[in-house]
Amino acid sequence: MLSYKTCLKLKEAGFPQKGKGTCTHNGIRKGKLELIYSPTLEELIEWCGDKFLRLDSPSSIQEAFDTYEVEKTADHWNAVGRIDKRKELYITGKTPSEAVAELGLKLHN
Repeated sequence: MLSYKTCLKLKEAGFPQKGKGTCTHNGIRKGKLELIYSPTLEELIEWCGDKFLRLDSPSSIQEAFDTYEVEKTADHWNAVGRIDKRKELYITGKTPSEAVAELGLKLHN
């Protein structure tokens, strides 16, 4: 599940507020519970559209570092998107959903 902060950024960027995801909250404020939509990974990828290229797992990232004998422990996911024909955008996140959500925010910015 995405953090409340990320869900709020998605809402502010115009992400649809209904679908197959769940609702999350940030506690009770001003006497009422504030709910916000938390989309599924599939919905996030769909939102990125044809600019979404791939999602790299921590193990595939570590393998790439091992190939070049770089000392790095990959514990994050990389979401990769295309800005234009020659430029790719790499966004990291602790979970696949966080990485793709942040990529989508950059692509829709």
